[in-house]
Amino acid sequence: MSESNANTPPTSAASANGLSYGPIKPLAVKHNESTRTQLNIIAQLNDRTVTDEVRLAIEA
Repeated sequence: MSESNANTPPTSAASANGLSYGPIKPLAVKHNESTRTQLNIIAQLNDRTVTDEVRLAIEA
């Protein structure tokens, strides 16, 4: 008889940055209008989206 380990994630699951954490889930970030404006300007200067800038800030 073989037992399956319920804590082992499936090997075919998408992983967050290759660390086998499982699928990436959306995260809502709430910020005020001033922060949004600053992020928008920075994103335009870097030719990226605000979402990309937030992702890069979280990774740092």
